[in-house]
Amino acid sequence: MKSLLAFVVLIIYVNQSYGYLGFDLPASQVFTTAQFNCFFNQSFYLILPQIYSANGEFEQIGLQNVVNARQSGLWADTIINPCRNVNNTCKNGLITGVEQALEIIKYVNSSSVPITYMNLQIQGHRNWPKDRTANQQFIMDFTNTIWVSKDHSD
Repeated sequence: MKSLLAFVVLIIYVNQSYGYLGFDLPASQVFTTAQFNCFFNQSFYLILPQIYSANGEFEQIGLQNVVNARQSGLWADTIINPCRNVNNTCKNGLITGVEQALEIIKYVNSSSVPITYMNLQIQGHRNWPKDRTANQQFIMDFTNTIWVSKDHSD
């Protein structure tokens, strides 16, 4: 019950995607298939676990939540938060949108967890550089790299 309360507190938003009730799940703890079954039985059908954090780290917990959610019958896609900050202090050392996108693709492909959609979430935008043009270019490079990679992976 305590973890369920913590989960409810950690839900960032509830939205209607694909006509289903779903939620964004921060990578704070692994949920079991039984816990996801409980959500499914409460008419939740979509979960979006975070697999890449705004500090430049992969979230293995998020990837495991994708696996467990899908085993319970939920539709699970992912949230990725690119790392971009004034001091270029991403923990993985990758600075550009292209570098980060390629690393995420490599990580997802090596995990053998099928991911249909990657939802881009800009988190901590106040730490981003003030150069809007460069920030827009970073986002375009990031999304275009993911898009092109998807086109060639089929």
